[in-house]
Formats: sequence, structure tokens, C-alpha cells
Amino acid sequence: MGEIEERVKVRRRKQNIRFAILSAIKIAGMLSVAVIAPNALQLLRYTHNKKSQYKSRVLESLERLEKNGYVKKGSDGKFQITQKGEILLLKFSNNTSVKKHKKWDRKWRVVIFDIPEQRKLSRDNLRLALKSVGFAKLQNSVWVFPYDCEDILALLKTNYRLGKEVQYMVVEELEEDRQLRKLFKIKEKRR
Repeated sequence: MGEIEERVKVRRRKQNIRFAILSAIKIAGMLSVAVIAPNALQLLRYTHNKKSQYKSRVLESLERLEKNGYVKKGSDGKFQITQKGEILLLKFSNNTSVKKHKKWDRKWRVVIFDIPEQRKLSRDNLRLALKSVGFAKLQNSVWVFPYDCEDILALLKTNYRLGKEVQYMVVEELEEDRQLRKLFKIKEKRR
């Protein structure tokens, strides 16, 4: 691999770590380092081989985010995203799969979950996060989105420590989707 390719690869890896950290802080409101690092590590486990490197990269990224004013650490040791961080997150979001694509691929992304009452807080947080990403609620535990969002769902599952309780589906047809197309401003005509 050439020098330029290697630099681009490293830069992209750093961006992915920063995006995961900012997203986790944004979704949860406030997070401590102990919460951010393990969850970000799980999400990023496919990007590199050595787990010990994850922790140092995540913590280094978090320190840089704080130094540059994207997050601030409270007296309780928890981090909050700043307005500057919100802008950076929006910039990252415009480069992720959650953004609206120019053309709808005529497939619905459906998230279903069955989270027990003992984990009510995780269930409620997941609902709030899905709503903030832009999902539409079909039922309390069935949410739909028209564009690819598998990456953000992986982050949410990791952040709230959810596994098989949450399922992601790509559906080609959804009965009576006219209201959904209107809600998501999809002007595509049915075939």
C-alpha cells in the first residue's frame, strides 16, 4: 500500500473513532469514560486487530475532542457534547449512511425489539435514539426508516448493550406505505 493510501486509511480510522464517541455522547446525553471506551471499542472491533490499541485510540480521541472543545468534562467525570461538537457530529453525519440518499432504493429498514421490563431504561433510550435519528414509529417496538442505517443501529445496540433483543430487517414491500412515503417526503411512484 502506498504512503497516500496509508495516510487516508489512518485519517478515516480516526474519524470513525471520533464519530462513534460523539454519537455515543449525543445519544446518551452524558457518558463517562468507562462507558464510552468499552462501547466504542465493541463498535470498532472490526477496524483493527489488537484490543489494547482500541482503548488507547478511543481515549486519545476523547482527549483530543475535549482539548479542541467538542466535548466537555463535568465535575462528575462525565462528558457532554458541546455546540461545537454538535456541528462536527452533523458534519460527520452528512458522510454516513443515515443521511438521506438522493434516490430511495425502494427498501424499508425495519427495527423491531423485545426488551424486557427490567431493562425499561434501555428500551426507552433506544426509542428516543431511533426517533432522533429520524425513524418513524409503526408500533411501540417497531420502527421504520427508508435509507441504510445499519451502522448507526450497530452503535445504538452497542451503546445500550442490546443484542438479540433488537433485530434489523430490510423489507422490500410494506403494506400501505403511502403514509410513510409522505412522512419521509419520498416522491417515488410505485412500480
